[in-house]
Amino acid sequence: MNTMCNLLLSFLLLQGSASSDSGGQVNINWFKMLGQFFFLILLFALILFAAYYVTKLIANVQYQKFQSSNIKIIETVGISPQKSLQLVKVGNKIYLLAITKDNIIFISEIDENQIILSDNNHKQSDLKFDYILKNLIGKVKKPSQEKDSNFDGEILDEEE
Repeated sequence: MNTMCNLLLSFLLLQGSASSDSGGQVNINWFKMLGQFFFLILLFALILFAAYYVTKLIANVQYQKFQSSNIKIIETVGISPQKSLQLVKVGNKIYLLAITKDNIIFISEIDENQIILSDNNHKQSDLKFDYILKNLIGKVKKPSQEKDSNFDGEILDEEE
C-alpha cells in the first residue's frame, strides 16, 4: 500500500518534466505534463463517479429500511421554527405528537376514521426533479404565450 502511494505521488509530481541543460535553459517535457494532466482529470472523474454511486447506494438502503418500518409519519405541520405537530402511525394506531426542540409530547390517539388521507398531496421526496423542472418551465412559458394570444394579428412594420 505504501509503495503504491509513493508511486502515485511520484507520478503526480513534476519530477522529470523539467530539466535544465548546461546553458541554463529549462527543457520542459510537455508530453509527460500533458499525460499527468489527463491522469488527474481521469482521477477526478473517477472520484466523482464513485461518490455519486455510493451516495445512491446509501440512499437506496436507507429508503428500503424506512419503507419496511412499522412506524410512518403521516403528516407534519410546523407551528413555529422549533415546534411542530405530527401524525404518526405505529402499527394500526395513529398518534398526535407535539415535537419541540427538547421534547416529544403525546397529545392523543386518533381514530383512523377521523383522518382524511389525500392521495393528491405529493410529498416533496416523491416528486422527480424533471417533473418539477417541466412545471417551472411551463409556468415561465405561459406568460409569453398569453402575450402572443392577445396579439390582434396585425403586423406592423418596424421601419414606419
